[in-house]
Amino acid sequence: MARGRKASPVLVIQIAKSPWEKARDVEIDFDKSEEDKLQKVYNPKERTLSAAAKGTLNYSELDVVFARSTSYDSMDKYFREFKRDSLARQCTILKAGWTTKEGFKTELDWVNPATKGGNLATFNPIKDYVDNTNRIVDLDGILRNAVIFMQVSGIATYYILEEDDDVKALIELEPWNMTPRLNEDGTLKSWKYTGVKIEFELEGYESNELPPECIFYITNSAVLNEHVGLSDIEPIIETLASRRYLLQEAIQESAKSLWAPSGFLSFDTGKQKEAQAKTTIATIIDNTTLSPGRLYGINQDLKFTQVNISPDLQKLVAAKDDLDREIIGNFEVPAALLSRSTQAGGLSIGSEEAKTTAKMFINGPIADMQKRVGRQVEARWYDFLIRKFMVKTKTLKEGQAPPIKLKHIWNPNSISEEHESEPEAKSVPPPATETNEEKNARMLKASVDIEVSKAKKELYAELLKGIRDLR
Repeated sequence: MARGRKASPVLVIQIAKSPWEKARDVEIDFDKSEEDKLQKVYNPKERTLSAAAKGTLNYSELDVVFARSTSYDSMDKYFREFKRDSLARQCTILKAGWTTKEGFKTELDWVNPATKGGNLATFNPIKDYVDNTNRIVDLDGILRNAVIFMQVSGIATYYILEEDDDVKALIELEPWNMTPRLNEDGTLKSWKYTGVKIEFELEGYESNELPPECIFYITNSAVLNEHVGLSDIEPIIETLASRRYLLQEAIQESAKSLWAPSGFLSFDTGKQKEAQAKTTIATIIDNTTLSPGRLYGINQDLKFTQVNISPDLQKLVAAKDDLDREIIGNFEVPAALLSRSTQAGGLSIGSEEAKTTAKMFINGPIADMQKRVGRQVEARWYDFLIRKFMVKTKTLKEGQAPPIKLKHIWNPNSISEEHESEPEAKSVPPPATETNEEKNARMLKASVDIEVSKAKKELYAELLKGIRDLR
């Protein structure tokens, strides 16, 4: 069967043997003539083929890279919008980059404040073990991708791969395939791995079910305590669809109408019969492809009446700008940092205005994201590693709570260190003795300093209002 034939329906399914093995995306190219058979062997919900497919259908399997796939219908609806919308992707990645770009460090502390005063240095081997494990699994990179998935799907999930009782890797699992199973009191019982055709079973658990200790996860705004968070894509999914329509259809068609006018072409077909007249009309229309600078000769009396159906491009562009602002505001990202500022000239990188905007961004949405991520890393990753090390070294019994904890400390962003708030203008105290000329000069300088300080305050207030409007 020919590869890539346009008439053939194409599906993308996922194949994997275990949850810690990366799912393999396979593009299935079917014969068009066998499309009716497809319905009997294909499960659209799980994107899988039954065992009877090989004997029923004539198809070829083409391995594809998920990141390069354009089979959007088979993708998770939120990941699909993140993948194909340039602005949503830029906002998401920029926010993840600013959250994690300076790295982090860990710090020992007592679980019980009453214990303070003891010797924390005796627990340094635990800190070294956790820091080394962080390097092995590349926690820096994991957290950057986790912040992206948190915003897109509301949750980032990783399988904790262990060998010889040591953690070797954190394997990224598609979060839309993870379903939490809860106990009656709302605590996490297990994770159900769905959406991919795999079969595995662990002792004490159902098929394709994983115990909580196998999974490290971080949620985004988990307000319902269901161990899954809220997607930042969800509130703007219709906005993204409208933006895509404007970019892919409305504006493109409008641009085409600027150089290719529409209208009616009329001419006399004489005494030709209806069938012959239709053929003549079709022939003339098919061959009427005009190009600038060329001459055309015809032996028919033609008349062209142009119909003005050109849409208002300015209104379309304005509508797109409104949609852009809605998307940017949803992610709480300043337009200036996206190089999409609508102000005259924008905000140049390195200017005081850009630094002020960045500082407000860091101290607002980024600080909030860092706090939420840090607390979950401490509770679900560091605590897991501390218990593992102490049980392994027989300094803690199974089920006991460790006396110490590790705090996740984000390194400060460089811009927040460089840009300090402007000092208030202060009047210069008069010297013990001064002439009238010196007094006038001093008072003039003081008044200028006050005006400059006032102007800076007004600029800062204007920038603050702009950021609030975006939110």
